Amino acid sequence: DKVEDDDKDDLESWKKSNATKSATFVASLQQQLPLGRIVYLSATGASDPKHFCNLSRLGLWGPGTSFKDQFDFIADMHKGGIGAMELVAMHMKATGQYLARSLSFKDASFEIIEVKMTDEFKSMYDKSVKMWQKLVANPEWWKRPAENGGKPRNMMGLLWAAHLRFFGQMIMAAKIPEVVALVQKSLAEGMCCVIGLQSTGEAAGGAVDDTSDELFSNAGNAILSLVENYCFPDDEEDKEKLLEEIRNMALPPNPLDQLIALLGGPSKVAEMTGRTSRWVRATRHGKDSWKLSRRVKDDRGELTINVEERKAFQTGRKLVAIISEAASSGISLQADRRCGNQRRRVHITLQLPWASDQIVQQMGRSHRSNQSSAPVFKLMMTTIGGEWRFASAVARRLQALGALTQGDRRASGTGGRSIQAYNIEHSYGMKALKEFMEQIEYGGPLDNTKGTPDFIVEAFPAGNPNQSMRDFLCEAQQVLDAAGFTDVAYRKAGSKLKTFLNRVMGITLEMQNTVFRYFMYLMAARIDKDKSNGDYQEGIVDISGSVIELVRCQDLFECPRTGAKTQRALLRTDRGLSWDKAKETLAEHLEYAKEHGVEDMESGFYGSKDTWDNVAGCKPVMLILQQRTQLTSKMRSKMYHVVRPNTGHSTQVFDWDHISYNYKRSQPNADMQKNWDQLFNFYEKKCGHKHCTAMACSYKKRTTQHNLIIGLVLPF
Repeated sequence: DKVEDDDKDDLESWKKSNATKSATFVASLQQQLPLGRIVYLSATGASDPKHFCNLSRLGLWGPGTSFKDQFDFIADMHKGGIGAMELVAMHMKATGQYLARSLSFKDASFEIIEVKMTDEFKSMYDKSVKMWQKLVANPEWWKRPAENGGKPRNMMGLLWAAHLRFFGQMIMAAKIPEVVALVQKSLAEGMCCVIGLQSTGEAAGGAVDDTSDELFSNAGNAILSLVENYCFPDDEEDKEKLLEEIRNMALPPNPLDQLIALLGGPSKVAEMTGRTSRWVRATRHGKDSWKLSRRVKDDRGELTINVEERKAFQTGRKLVAIISEAASSGISLQADRRCGNQRRRVHITLQLPWASDQIVQQMGRSHRSNQSSAPVFKLMMTTIGGEWRFASAVARRLQALGALTQGDRRASGTGGRSIQAYNIEHSYGMKALKEFMEQIEYGGPLDNTKGTPDFIVEAFPAGNPNQSMRDFLCEAQQVLDAAGFTDVAYRKAGSKLKTFLNRVMGITLEMQNTVFRYFMYLMAARIDKDKSNGDYQEGIVDISGSVIELVRCQDLFECPRTGAKTQRALLRTDRGLSWDKAKETLAEHLEYAKEHGVEDMESGFYGSKDTWDNVAGCKPVMLILQQRTQLTSKMRSKMYHVVRPNTGHSTQVFDWDHISYNYKRSQPNADMQKNWDQLFNFYEKKCGHKHCTAMACSYKKRTTQHNLIIGLVLPF
């Protein structure tokens, strides 16, 4: 009876919500079968608490729990963030309710490739920014005249949607030359390639069999359609001049059609997308041109064509496959032992999706069971600051996927901390944006003790660093206003970081990257400050150390129904690194770099430039190592992690600007060893606070104790 009542309550909740018909039907089915034994199966992992809504029989909400209903549960999970999701997975595994199996990423590799943009593209991008700034600067153009006595309709929302699509296409177009070079190199090395993108930009701009001397531009179509249909200047002649100016803009061609053409055409490339027509190379009057032809040439539909294209790739007749979001479900492109094409797959992500669930689907196409080799994943990223709008969403949701399926945010198989660096949609990102806007309003930093970063001085040379900062903030205000991110817009957006990242794409490249770099600098400074004060919360992290000892384990509670226990475990750890071990760690790192043909000139021992450890009585020293995943990467902006004598390996990574600004390279001499040994020995049983008497304080302490609650962890 209790189960039936709970299911009835869930069904009523579903009917009152905006749930889909299928979701409501599942809730109804469970209500009609109160004695039915139900197993929930999913081919994909849950990456959001709302995915649990239909799973009413798990007992996560309702009487006897801390949550009134599924909506109460979801609200609390969102507040708790990724850490709360990890606890849910751990709790369900402890009760035997949950089994999550995922394919190992042991032999797969993940690399972020930083794309270098050509001068021609930079000029094209900056000119298009000027056009968008003109459209944004005239909000009165975007009010549809009143009809039938109604009110004028504001079309600014459509402008911003087109703005996002336009720059998304521009960013994708910037990557095409480097993707082509990467594919050609991979094929020469005996591998084959799978290229993932989201939107194909369904061929437009003409009817089938139309020809053109130049390839159609998706970016151009986005802005042209916007102005044609939704722009209403007072004078119609002004609109025609605007349209003519847009038509004369130099914009990149459709990235997908250009990519297929550069890789040998449809006879060499297997296209698995949802579009029905495409532009292909043709010859007209003895000259090269483009022709709009049908991709689906009969009544079979694109699904049948995609199956045929998949077969061509899996048998090895075609060695390059391109898949879109429409073909990211149900297609297997791995090096299947049963197929003729046994080449290792190089999976290239050309275009980042709007939601990370889609990139997980795409990655799963080339990494599946029964494969003879694991794929090489390569994520193409430009240096355009605005692209972090997409990368941040992907990083955050991939971490959430690992949290819910494995109880571990790093278990999504995407390079661990390398992708984590792109997650900026958190409280520190919001605080950094708020500080940035306050500095713009004030005309200078609110805290003058930080100094002016070197990259600001280089970009805005003046008589002194303070003047450089003032010049930068003045310029930043002007370009953000022109891009539509005014102070009013900032407050109206509720300080949303997503809005800032969207708008920042409408700034010329050089200034855009300087603005974004300063935003990242402010965020890193806030994190460093909280870490030094012991206020930084990393959520659930590894307990690491050279020695980890289980002192005792105590039972706190045993579930009478399942027998699962809630336990308290006491661990003692020593996380320090001796001088000899530090030198050995550096030697191993440099040897690894040498084996991969890389001369790592930055990794080594460093000392603080201008700080002194008043508690230990010496200068702070550390070992700084470049991330191994980036040693062979083409990225210019490398990331580093820090190893300290008393706290060992840090989980946080830093860019070179932070390292060079705060620390100075030092040789592993007697002075360095003296400081290292002083910090290693002093903090063995003492914390980093001068007058602290709390035994449990672990700030800077080498040996620490951890009390863990394990097993059943809900409610929490």
